[in-house]
Amino acid sequence: MKNSTSFILLAPLLLLNSYSVTAAMIGETFLVSTDIDRTQFYPFSVFLDIERPNLELNYNQQLSRFDDAETILTEGSNIPSEEATLFNYQLHVVRNTSICRSVFNEQEILLADIMSLMVDGEPIEEGEISPPYSFEHIDETGFVYGTNQLLLRSKEIEEDGVSCKGLVVLHTELMI
Repeated sequence: MKNSTSFILLAPLLLLNSYSVTAAMIGETFLVSTDIDRTQFYPFSVFLDIERPNLELNYNQQLSRFDDAETILTEGSNIPSEEATLFNYQLHVVRNTSICRSVFNEQEILLADIMSLMVDGEPIEEGEISPPYSFEHIDETGFVYGTNQLLLRSKEIEEDGVSCKGLVVLHTELMI
């Protein structure tokens, strides 16, 4: 009888071992996302003021293109002069479009994208972001601001009887 008792005790141990071998890990993937409000990182902001927001270009017959036109961009801020070294700004050319239509048929587009842009003498294209600029000036209230020269230059226009219009959209971005 002793033999049969020991056999009964051994059987449950084997059963437990075989059960633990067949167990499998169950994994689950959870997607994690977050929203970061960058305005909460620092209380400062920057704004863009354009000296001459509407430029009327003069056609130069000798050059067969429009004369260059320029304006001054002022990047103002509410950054105190004491903290100016911590910040820079960049300009982002969101849009630069121009089209020339026939004066005889306004539906007919003769030329497109004839204007190029330069900021402080450096070319910049639509979709591009300028290199960082420093805030170099202090206004009467103690806040820093920067200035840049924006130049518009046209390509050569060989067609006669054209009427041209264009639009440039710039954003200024504060960098830390």
